[in-house]
Amino acid sequence: MNVHPIELPDGRIVSLSPQHVMISSDHGLNRLSFGPQLPFTPVGISYSDSDKSFYIWQFDCGNKVLPNATMKIWL
Repeated sequence: MNVHPIELPDGRIVSLSPQHVMISSDHGLNRLSFGPQLPFTPVGISYSDSDKSFYIWQFDCGNKVLPNATMKIWL
């Protein structure tokens, strides 16, 4: 996976594994899974501070948007 980690406003680092959102509060030395198991292999993540949530997405090279193309997890 080639997904760049993101830093939350409180300094925690968030990254992705093939099945989970991962959060570290020690600059990436240790990571804990957060939220439910993802229903797809994610290719990206972003964080919205205004609604305190993560947006995770997948990509399919087909010619239509899949019904589960994106997912939202609240912090």
